[in-house]
Amino acid sequence: MIGGRLIILILYIVGVYVFSFIIGVANLFTFNNVSLESLVNKTFDYIIVGSGSAGSLLAKRLSQNKNLTILLIESGGDVRPGFLDIPSLGLMLQGTAYDWKYTTVPQKWGAYGLAGNRSKWPMGKLVGGTAQFNNLMYLRGHPDDFKEWYKDLPSFDYKRDILPYYKKLESTGDSFLSRLPFTSSAAEYALNAFKSLGYNVNKNQLDSFVGFGSPYVNIKNGKRWTSFHQLLSHDRPNVFLLSHTTALEVLFRSNYEAYGVKYIRSGETVVSLARHGVILSAGVIGSPKLLMMSGVGVKSHLQSVNIETKLDLPVGDNLQDHITTGFSLVTFNDTLDFGVGISTMLNPLTALEYFRTQSGPWTTVGCEVNGFINTKNPKNPLAQPDLQLMMLPLGIEEDSGLYLRKLMGISDATWYNYFHHVNKSIAVLPVLLHPKSRGTVRLESKNIDKQPLIDPNYLSVEDDVETLYEGIQIVKKFVDAEPMRNLGAELNALPLPGCEHLTFDSEPYWFCYLRHMTYTAYHPVGTCKMGADDASVVGYDFKVRGTNRLYVVDASVFPTLTSGNVNAAVLMMAEKAADVILEQLFLKTGFCCILEIFKMKTVCEI
Repeated sequence: MIGGRLIILILYIVGVYVFSFIIGVANLFTFNNVSLESLVNKTFDYIIVGSGSAGSLLAKRLSQNKNLTILLIESGGDVRPGFLDIPSLGLMLQGTAYDWKYTTVPQKWGAYGLAGNRSKWPMGKLVGGTAQFNNLMYLRGHPDDFKEWYKDLPSFDYKRDILPYYKKLESTGDSFLSRLPFTSSAAEYALNAFKSLGYNVNKNQLDSFVGFGSPYVNIKNGKRWTSFHQLLSHDRPNVFLLSHTTALEVLFRSNYEAYGVKYIRSGETVVSLARHGVILSAGVIGSPKLLMMSGVGVKSHLQSVNIETKLDLPVGDNLQDHITTGFSLVTFNDTLDFGVGISTMLNPLTALEYFRTQSGPWTTVGCEVNGFINTKNPKNPLAQPDLQLMMLPLGIEEDSGLYLRKLMGISDATWYNYFHHVNKSIAVLPVLLHPKSRGTVRLESKNIDKQPLIDPNYLSVEDDVETLYEGIQIVKKFVDAEPMRNLGAELNALPLPGCEHLTFDSEPYWFCYLRHMTYTAYHPVGTCKMGADDASVVGYDFKVRGTNRLYVVDASVFPTLTSGNVNAAVLMMAEKAADVILEQLFLKTGFCCILEIFKMKTVCEI
């Protein structure tokens, strides 16, 4: 038995290194559909920086007008081996050449169980962006989330202003919304446990209302299906993709009208011009970084890194992230098999099932049961939740610390004195949906190659700890529910390093636990806040305040976090932004277009 386990682990780690090698080689090549020489001082209608969820969807929507030309700039590579679309392999991209490999600054109030008190923030550095290795969950959020976003607009109506964009995403021919294609045996046990505790259980979830179920996912025919996949599926000769290209600066005229982008590729610095607008979709880190490099940001900070301030705006403020905890807290006898362990994933029959039918364990997205709870008003099924609970059928001890714990940045002391002693677990993770803690993104220097200083300021507000503590109480009830007791589930009572001096299961112990076991849920937002007040960077038209023809469209514009995974909301906002940008274009050019119609021309050139 031990020998068999050893062989599986050897095959696993060899597979990890081979995978990373293949990605590294693929990253050396490119299939750009435009030559660098042809771009010098060339004018496009729009330049989009970033080919992730928002940037790719915007390129698709804007390019539906055949008269518009779009330059899509991507820092990462564009060679995507086909196996990257296998849903279960998304996690394997972390730490490779396709990852920005961001790390936060040491945290003062939490993350004590991580190496150097630093949280690792993987983000996609390839065409498709982070959607290429997220867990594919599609959740609209709660209607009250968006009321908070548009609180300065009394006329705001969720059903009129937001919901139609979600439905457009979900109903078009390109729709990538599907039911969860695979669940392990652990999912049914977990749903039964939550049902026995009195929670509403629905088979599938779309909106973040109180209750438990299985999430919808971005999978098509057993494969990862993102907005970049959609863009590729259409013949759009008016979209010009430029990968392995680093945007250096947005160029402004004296009236702060954006007219182009300076970028570097293959050691050459080039300027391309934008006739109608520059759109930043480089993400919650990349977009504020580029704005600050362009002289748009907090004046005192820009002066500290010797960048001339053009516009004094709170760029990089308002950073928020969903925080989670609880890995390896629900333990079992090590002989229990839920059908998604390393041995199953490496089984040739599992591979054969996937390639023959596009189904089976390789289509797992990790999270198989998802739930929402309002701890202040648990009986109201329509209340805005403050906690999300995600059940993953594996613990991070599954690979004996060879890979997963390194991705999460768990310190050696925490690993060897805690996780290393766990034989078998599932993850039932309470996620703090609406943290009050706020952080920042700042430049370390004006050198574009330097990683920015990311400080989420985790758990700096005590209310955040108290809400997560309520989540721990729910996990305890889950473990004690009859369906879980019948499986032999137990609460992990191993003394956590740093909290050994406290009585296990006491309130002080759990508060200590939460400040040590503080993990990102990989949903940062907010660094280019949208709104109408002085704390905002962009207005409700997605235009950077004080500028013209410069837009930001990605998760950085979210004023607050949504209730649940944020990717669906990013796509929804990109749909909305496309309408706003095209409407502004029509207002500028519509009169000329009408004149063309009266001249009996069938096409109005823009």
